[in-house]
Amino acid sequence: SRLYQVMSKDLSRTVDVFRSMIVQEGALLIVACYVMARSGSAMASELARCKQHGEVAALYRMGIDPADYLIAPRVVGTMLSVSALSVFFQIVLVLGGFALASFFMEWDYSLAMKKFLHGGLGPEDALFALLKTSVFGALIGAVACQQGLRAVRGPQGIPVATRTAVVHGFAAIVLASTGFFFLSK
Repeated sequence: SRLYQVMSKDLSRTVDVFRSMIVQEGALLIVACYVMARSGSAMASELARCKQHGEVAALYRMGIDPADYLIAPRVVGTMLSVSALSVFFQIVLVLGGFALASFFMEWDYSLAMKKFLHGGLGPEDALFALLKTSVFGALIGAVACQQGLRAVRGPQGIPVATRTAVVHGFAAIVLASTGFFFLSK
């Protein structure tokens, strides 16, 4: 195929595309969507269950603010988790992606890694990526908590809160990513 020929011939251009599309954008979105689908839905359903069983009202009666006890730890934990998972995923993508490319396209692995490392990723790129993942994590945690605590009573309360959290979470991630795209230009 034509793409294979271009990738095989021009290592520098391929590494640049890999750096910008996969490492700086794709990995962050994949991790954010995965965490939203898995952990965001779990947070929303857990908080919806807590609300339906009167546990949130009991916290109010005891003088405990549910925002401090239920929401803040989840939002901060999600921010840290998404950031750490994104860094790990980026490392795996770079090492594994170049290893596979070296195997299938007969690249020199060490040369590809050298071009990748010396090709323009600076500390400001790393900080921007950490900022993006922190915002994604905060959005995931906030949307999941909000929808979980807004659940209505009845048999449909938990599933509706969970589904709404996931849909709104994905929309928030896409909007934030679009905002970061325009901010970086």
